Amino acid sequence: MSQSENQILINAIDNAAASMNMMLGSEVKVSNINFSFKEENDIVQYSKKIEKGAHVLKTDMMGNLVSTSYLVMSPTDVNKIFEKCLPGEALKTNNSGNLAIQGGFLLELDNIVAAGAITVFANQLDETIYGDVPKLLIMNKLNINEYIDAEIIEKGFNNCINAVVHVENIDIELDFIWLFDDNFFKLLV
Repeated sequence: MSQSENQILINAIDNAAASMNMMLGSEVKVSNINFSFKEENDIVQYSKKIEKGAHVLKTDMMGNLVSTSYLVMSPTDVNKIFEKCLPGEALKTNNSGNLAIQGGFLLELDNIVAAGAITVFANQLDETIYGDVPKLLIMNKLNINEYIDAEIIEKGFNNCINAVVHVENIDIELDFIWLFDDNFFKLLV
């Protein structure tokens, strides 16, 4: 796939990165963008963030076209984001109010990032599409890749885009994964 063939996709990723930049107040760079097609029985490692407690922010895209995005981060990444973006009092995890603030912040981060990409898809493809309410999942070791495989089977998505998101001033790397069905992916290439 050449640069010109996937310009909509590149624009969507760039807009998602710009949205993350604004939310985190830190330069965001995207690298290692890979496109793949999952064949039956393929074993794919979507994310290397397999340690216990990996956080997965998931947004389903609905409307005329459907897909699902995942933003995957380690517990260390999550703590660095909280230290950069939340007030000191909200960092304490000894009460349910602070845990709700922390979870809410992560969900809003995913909402903003997914919306950045979805806006590009909707405008450049002239389709009615929108993001569902984001979900926060906390995974156990090796569970993230198995979870995404199960989603692929359930939803019939065969096309995957993986990228690494570098947040410079916070010194974190997040995995950005987006699954598409064949109809949607054909519009992108």
